[in-house]
Amino acid sequence: ISTGRNVYQTLNSLLSECIYGLVPYNIFASEAFSSAGKKIVRSPSDWTPIMNNDELLRPCQLPTVTDSSSSIVTFGKFVEDFLPLEKQEQRQLKRHFTDPGNAGFGYKPVLESLRQALRFDPSQFDLQSDTLKGTIYDLLKDGNYHILPSFFKMLATLCERGTDFRLLLRTFGSDTANVVAEFNAFCQGIHPLFNKFYRPSHRKLELRMPAFSARVVRSGPLSQDVYLAHVTSDQTVQVVSESSNIYTHIMHNWFGLPTTTEDVDPQATQPGTYSA
Repeated sequence: ISTGRNVYQTLNSLLSECIYGLVPYNIFASEAFSSAGKKIVRSPSDWTPIMNNDELLRPCQLPTVTDSSSSIVTFGKFVEDFLPLEKQEQRQLKRHFTDPGNAGFGYKPVLESLRQALRFDPSQFDLQSDTLKGTIYDLLKDGNYHILPSFFKMLATLCERGTDFRLLLRTFGSDTANVVAEFNAFCQGIHPLFNKFYRPSHRKLELRMPAFSARVVRSGPLSQDVYLAHVTSDQTVQVVSESSNIYTHIMHNWFGLPTTTEDVDPQATQPGTYSA
């Protein structure tokens, strides 16, 4: 769960990005007009959901629009890309999507089902062990999973099978420290919820910050205005510029995947975990 929002707000935001609805005008047009020719002032209330709760739990065929007088779009995309709202207003609408009176209120049962699936009984685990850092306790004390169990089970399975793999952990906010703390607790075998999965092979995945951490910044709208700065294993900073070079660097140097017909440099393909 990202820093700055709770479980309820995170699930609301995610649902708003999954649920499609109908807007009674072409959202891509610079201006929209009613059938009477009156200019439409766009509003969140223009969006009407078209998916029932069952369709969120299984693959479904979305209806198609046969003319340009209406549009099908998720609520999250409609709010972020097609409404004249400030960023904070967009966040509030998404984070309270299923609140009474809001566009997604009918999906409240789905949210509560997801919310319950993210719960565990904290009394069944030793969350205040001396081997744990305060961060882990703070993340788990309320009985909500932080990093999902399926992620740790996947890691345990891959390590057990001896699969060669890479991980790239990407954050959109300031939650890197929390993710690293919990991830390393799993790798060290001291995570109170998942220590039963521990194997010595997990230690090779441990993140040793700031090594293998990176940040992407953009100085302008063009592809050459994108920069990747990352800390290497020997604690030096390397900068890569231009989007295609960054792609090649990540895929070749980090993931060990060939980007040309030439062989991959074996020195650049060591197993590991990267945080960006």
